[in-house]
Amino acid sequence: MNVFPQPQLMCPTIAEFLVRFLEQEVCRLNWDVGFVTSTMLEIGLQLPRLLEVYDQLFKTRDPCWQRLKKPLHLVECIHVLLSGYVDDPSRVPAYDRRRFTNVCLDNICGYLVELQSLSPNSALQHTIGNFKSLQAKLERLH
Repeated sequence: MNVFPQPQLMCPTIAEFLVRFLEQEVCRLNWDVGFVTSTMLEIGLQLPRLLEVYDQLFKTRDPCWQRLKKPLHLVECIHVLLSGYVDDPSRVPAYDRRRFTNVCLDNICGYLVELQSLSPNSALQHTIGNFKSLQAKLERLH
C-alpha cells in the first residue's frame, strides 16, 4: 500500500515521460519536428493515445520549451500528428474515427485560443494558419 499517494499530474506515464524527454532532445539537436511522433507510432503507440500525451504535455505549460527557445514546439508536433491523420484516416480504426475527429476538433479550438492569446509574430501567425487549415480538413472528414 502506498502511504503517500501522488497526484496523477505529478506522476507522468511512461509515454508522457518518453515523449517529453525525446521532444526536448529533438529541440536541442534541431531534429525534424515529426521525429518523435513518427517513432512513437512506429513502435505501436496508438494515435488517439499519442494525441492525449501531447495534449497533456501542452496543457502543463512546462517552461522548458521557453528555455529551449521553442515555445511552439509541442503545438507544431501536434500539427504534424494530426496532419498525418487527415492524410490517412485509417490510422484510427473505423469505429473510432468520428469520436477521434471530434476530439481533434475540440483540441484544435483550445490550441487556437491559446495561440491567439500570445504576442503575435510571423512564426505564431504561420502556426495559427496551419491549425485553421487543419481544422477545415478535419471538418471535411466528418
